[in-house]
Amino acid sequence: MKKIIAPVVLMMFVFVSKQSIAQLKDEDYRKQAEEVRNYVWSQKIKEFDVRNIPAEYSKYSKVIIAKHEEITGLAKSRVKSISLFGVQMKKNLTYTHTTRELVKINDAVALEDFSEISFQKYSQQYRNKFTTYLGVRIIKPDGSVKEINPDEVILTDNTDKNKKGKLAVPDLQIGDMIDYFIQTVEFFPNGFMMKLMMPIVKGAMKKQMANELINLKNFIETKR
Repeated sequence: MKKIIAPVVLMMFVFVSKQSIAQLKDEDYRKQAEEVRNYVWSQKIKEFDVRNIPAEYSKYSKVIIAKHEEITGLAKSRVKSISLFGVQMKKNLTYTHTTRELVKINDAVALEDFSEISFQKYSQQYRNKFTTYLGVRIIKPDGSVKEINPDEVILTDNTDKNKKGKLAVPDLQIGDMIDYFIQTVEFFPNGFMMKLMMPIVKGAMKKQMANELINLKNFIETKR
């Protein structure tokens, strides 16, 4: 049987003006992370309720049963300066990218891949700053769901401008499904590229962009 591969490539270029944002404190981060998880888990996306997959997918190490992308770019005007010549305005951009996947674990290789999730919790590079939020749930063959405690993240790098973390996913076993999301909130994004070379059963992408955004190019190619 011919292997089904669905590569998706999405490129986005956004050019915006300078902005600044204070670094989140731990308490603020936990509060915001909880709000993000409540929002993501409360979304009614029927593809994430699927618990059975076609038999032909059992030969793959891991199968993406459902994939959801949500991209939001919002611009807000602010006053840069006031002078005799008038008021100079600038645009602040908040760019949010959420990726959620429901993945079936079919063998030990996939189990090792998802037994631990590493991510960039916070980063600041010149004018660009971003914060990442993570949520993970394990779905057992009997339908029971266990959410992984996000407070168990271990920081592998912890400086003012760079925080990297990893979250262990205990109790994940072959035959389980893992439902997880990663949300990144960015300022001054230069763009992103997403490549996918694994079989997808269901996939969706949602985009919401402010009218002020310019030089936006999207390219999505799906090949089966």
